[in-house]
Amino acid sequence: MKKIIAFDLSSGDADSIEALNAAIDFSLSNKDWKIKGYSFEEINRKDIPENLEIIKCSELIGQNDTMIDFRRKSDSTLYRSIDSVKNEEAGGVVSAAASGPLVAGSFMTFRSIKGLKPAYAAIASSVDGKQRVMLDVGANISPDAQTLNNYAIMGSEYIKALGISKNPIVKQLNIGEEDKKGTQLQQDTFELLSKNKKINFKGNIEPNLILSKGELDVIVTEAYSGNIALKSYEGCIRMVKDVLKESRRTSILDKIGFVLTHKFRKKLKIATNSDSGGAVVLGLNYLIVKSHGSSKEKDFLNALNTTKKLIEENLISNIKEAL
Repeated sequence: MKKIIAFDLSSGDADSIEALNAAIDFSLSNKDWKIKGYSFEEINRKDIPENLEIIKCSELIGQNDTMIDFRRKSDSTLYRSIDSVKNEEAGGVVSAAASGPLVAGSFMTFRSIKGLKPAYAAIASSVDGKQRVMLDVGANISPDAQTLNNYAIMGSEYIKALGISKNPIVKQLNIGEEDKKGTQLQQDTFELLSKNKKINFKGNIEPNLILSKGELDVIVTEAYSGNIALKSYEGCIRMVKDVLKESRRTSILDKIGFVLTHKFRKKLKIATNSDSGGAVVLGLNYLIVKSHGSSKEKDFLNALNTTKKLIEENLISNIKEAL
């Protein structure tokens, strides 16, 4: 096991300060691990721990860059982070780069496991704070049923590696719970999932139940529906938080109401705290974790801790064995 994480410090929406602070925090708390941090900015801070190496790069991958741009910008922070893992200088990558170049670059460099198409696996939380994974949420908009069947296996291994469940319950995202609901893709996938003895499949789940209580660990879907569901989930959470914040700026009665909703706000925080820091790209021969482009220090730190755990639990090897 390679106790080294390659960290793309500069591909997020902001400058490197949030990522760098997370790297310092992680390094101080994990003395037996090392971070190779790739930065576009010059960093001359005196508080850099010995187990955090800063590597200066001359290029950045932009939001609209393509696979050709990724290959051309061989001294970019994303390229060099990914390349270090391919060369076995690190055990996994953390980056907040845009989804397009990140998936294209990692796919081109790492290649997929047994011809699989990669999937974004994002962690969401139920109303009681129980974590569950949904995949795919943005990598592959045109899979076949066998691909989604493989996603169920990968998602189950991911949940096991995180220590959430030893026998993850799998459901397929659909417009109804009945076996024959959905498009031909959903129906064909349902049939394969039902016959798959490597997973604990429990039928379909409707979008309005994604956040509900109940036994659920893995939600399988194609990227188009998954991305819409995830962004709707994030949008609802943001709306509720904005309403609560706005209530502090209006009438005295609203402000009193805000104070009285302390327990509700505490439960909301638990329900919306995924603690993963981003989405794992599953289906590749090496590990890569994508943080949100707007990630803050806490988000990056969560992503680093998630990457550490997945390396320790040998996620990629477990997926290969399960497939």
